[in-house]
Amino acid sequence: MWNWASHSRINDYSTLLDAGQDAAWLIASTSALAERMVDSSSDRS
Repeated sequence: MWNWASHSRINDYSTLLDAGQDAAWLIASTSALAERMVDSSSDRS
């Protein structure tokens, strides 16, 4: 039972890690897009 509990915790941790990587990628791509938008609007003015 204890082994099952620790195994489950490891799975939760790896799922959390995957979610964290997805979030980091999303934040990075969003900020890159925002920078591009700011660059193009500053070029216009």
